[in-house]
Amino acid sequence: MKLRAADGEILWKIHSGGPSRQADRGWSIVVGPDGNPVVTGVLATTVDPAYFCTIKLRSADGGEIWNRTILGAINYIEREAGWLAVCDDGDIVMASRTWAGSSSYDVVLHRYDAADGAIVWQKQYDSPSHAGDDANRMVRDAAGNLIVVGVRGGDFMVLLFEPAQGELVWSAGYNGPANGYDAAAAAAAGPAGEILVTG
Repeated sequence: MKLRAADGEILWKIHSGGPSRQADRGWSIVVGPDGNPVVTGVLATTVDPAYFCTIKLRSADGGEIWNRTILGAINYIEREAGWLAVCDDGDIVMASRTWAGSSSYDVVLHRYDAADGAIVWQKQYDSPSHAGDDANRMVRDAAGNLIVVGVRGGDFMVLLFEPAQGELVWSAGYNGPANGYDAAAAAAAGPAGEILVTG
């Protein structure tokens, strides 16, 4: 929904749900350079997998500009599991997780065209060890690169993708002194391009 800045009055609100009429959830919202919002979330199903759902709306009245649903989301709504970034040209990148077998995850990214929501590219990241790769956050640095952090096989995972084709530039990890479960939970990009991670 959209609220007026001066007094919090609701200017418009919309509802969107999947055909299974399950407990769907919105994950992330951004505003593009055209001033229109884009929201992403999951449309739950009765069995896995669920649907990624990304919708662009008109800022003026909440009308739908485009709506894209893609099968492959984890059918679980109890945690935030999707993030959006706006590219320089207004295209939208969504990052989340998808199944990689019966009990582990891969990182997945979709880039949508700003005008009509057409898929520019899709990427799925599976680490060389085929450990569970679970995204917890995505941020964008000043150069436009996409940084995804999370957990890979019980250790910190940091991935950097270039935005034009979605290719992986590098990956890094960290196993703490106790050799326990280490999950990167959040990240920020510094002014010199450095990446800060906590978890």
